Amino acid sequence: MTKTSAAGSKIQVTINGNFVDIPGVEGIPEFGPSKGEYENTAIDDLSKTFGDDIPDNGSLSLTGSWDSKNAAHAYLLTRANTASTTDTFKVVFHSGATATVTGKCMQFRTMAAKGQDEKFSINVRLTSVVNYTAAP
Repeated sequence: MTKTSAAGSKIQVTINGNFVDIPGVEGIPEFGPSKGEYENTAIDDLSKTFGDDIPDNGSLSLTGSWDSKNAAHAYLLTRANTASTTDTFKVVFHSGATATVTGKCMQFRTMAAKGQDEKFSINVRLTSVVNYTAAP
């Protein structure tokens, strides 16, 4: 098993057909699909039974330092204010592995607190499977 530092990893969003870094992100949380199922137990079953349902692709929540003049931040703020918009996001890990997924920017919030940088918070509802590419 090869261990790789997370330092140097980044996340990008597609703007006008080009992947653009989303600067200031403090970390990339876990993301990816979860299998879906529903209970279909009958009264005469001796244990619970389940049927397969469609997977939940989950969401991606990011926080970081906010730059109101940055093109990616301004773009995502606009997308959160626009209904039915979907974007492509790519995580580029320090190892060279990548993960690409589409999603809707559901929330873009900003905040300021005494003694701290201005911050942003983004929530992206993932709308496709995550396509992973291994490090070269």
